[in-house]
Amino acid sequence: MTIKNTKKQKQRQQDKLLSSAELCAFLNITYDQARTLYSQPGFPIIRLNRRIYVLESSLLRWLKEKENSQADDGDCLCAMKAGKNCCVKAHK
Repeated sequence: MTIKNTKKQKQRQQDKLLSSAELCAFLNITYDQARTLYSQPGFPIIRLNRRIYVLESSLLRWLKEKENSQADDGDCLCAMKAGKNCCVKAHK
């Protein structure tokens, strides 16, 4: 008997809990920029004691939502509009 993996099961298997260091590497940002993201309304953080983690799938979903809203209002993804401090290199 074979067990077929549903889409949700595959997502659970692939979903990774990112530490702050892994988040910084994933987004190519500094720790200070990551802390700014943590304070963004709706940013998907998970607090375990004093540590902060982000589920990769939640991060990707949040980025997709921000990408869609950015197209509407033209705001910087991370709201750090001071040019070189922006976490999104592509729109400079």
